Amino acid sequence: MNSLIKIGLAVLLPAVAVVAVLLVNNRPDQPDPRQQEVQTYLYCRNATYTQPLQIGEYVQARLPQNFQADMSKASFSNTPYYETDCRFNPDYAGYKPIPYPPNDLWCVKINSADPKAPPAIVVALHQDIYNAAWVVHEVTDPAAVLQAVGCQFSKQ
Repeated sequence: MNSLIKIGLAVLLPAVAVVAVLLVNNRPDQPDPRQQEVQTYLYCRNATYTQPLQIGEYVQARLPQNFQADMSKASFSNTPYYETDCRFNPDYAGYKPIPYPPNDLWCVKINSADPKAPPAIVVALHQDIYNAAWVVHEVTDPAAVLQAVGCQFSKQ
């Protein structure tokens, strides 16, 4: 009986510790890394347009594997790993090319009164064997890219 209690504790205590760590790290006040990179994009681009850019809708791409480097017109991120066109902290310039295709991809509708503003951007999770980071891309042809990666916004 005594050994049964010891075995039970040996199994139960690590399980409780793992659950505690998961609960502590799963806080709702932590910002979504995708949204952080979209905010980086807004920071970098709002000075470019006459009217502010606002985020409309996020839609997860059904075919992220279809997004290729030639579909990206410009890239925006704070990643210290990958080379991008704009970042908050230029001291942490990326040192590696962005790997394609991304592992995850979200299409983001952009609302702006400026006719030169892009109608949509994509935010992609690029990953290699050592690193992973979210990167925002302005795309070369929004309608064609959204169709190729399987995104469709609601008709609002």
